[in-house]
Amino acid sequence: MYPFERFTDGARRALARAQDEAGAANQPYIGTEHLALALARDDGAAGHLLRDLGVTYEGMTAQIATVLDSVEMPRAPRIIPTSRMKRVTELAFQEATSAGAEQVGTEHMLVALLVEAEGVAARVLDELGATLPRVRRAIRASLEERAAERGGIVDAVTIAQGTGSAPVPGAPAGTSSSLGMA
Repeated sequence: MYPFERFTDGARRALARAQDEAGAANQPYIGTEHLALALARDDGAAGHLLRDLGVTYEGMTAQIATVLDSVEMPRAPRIIPTSRMKRVTELAFQEATSAGAEQVGTEHMLVALLVEAEGVAARVLDELGATLPRVRRAIRASLEERAAERGGIVDAVTIAQGTGSAPVPGAPAGTSSSLGMA
């Protein structure tokens, strides 16, 4: 259905953890709430973003419990994604493509959960303060920070090489070095 080779390793792990979350909850489906819980445990971009926004796995688990009735269901032989979860996967691809990314990362999955806006995950994330505008700003800030770090590395290499050339005013970060575009 989806070319999962376009997912980062972290995104594939998050999808696997979402299935584990559904199994641990004895639910026969993988819903957006399971993906959100998996992302909250993530050590990559989405997990860091959520923690920076004050969203923890424990807090999300508690909030989801208040939204869902904790009805014990018999363990299903196969856990399948809901149609909403499939839609979130499609939105994650769109987010990655519109951002110019070659692969779908956990940050694209997090944004997709919020863009979808109808699932349990979107409701819980919003209630916990991880709104779409805040997440998008945090992603932008993270990208700018990484770009600045890369620019700093290029500038440090230039200084170490002793080129002595001054940066070109108004040039993008990293283009004033003898290395050219990073």
